[in-house]
Amino acid sequence: MTKRSDDSQLQRSRDVTRLPGGGRRRAAAGATVTMPAQDMFWGDRYGKVTDPFGHEWSFATHIKDLTPQEMQEAAKHAFG
Repeated sequence: MTKRSDDSQLQRSRDVTRLPGGGRRRAAAGATVTMPAQDMFWGDRYGKVTDPFGHEWSFATHIKDLTPQEMQEAAKHAFG
């Protein structure tokens, strides 16, 4: 396989049952961690990597159910 051209916009998303380690295992397999996995205001643990071919992957696992109000408050806290 060859690396993607700079104008390609391929991105993959995966929901997974566990997302430990912030992407270290994927980095060890040759990916570049572009956003270490972290708990997000909408109730998921979420992170992003770019694989050796230049494709972006995002990974998420649901960790907490939030009401719309709780999510709005968490977003305010996250963005100041």
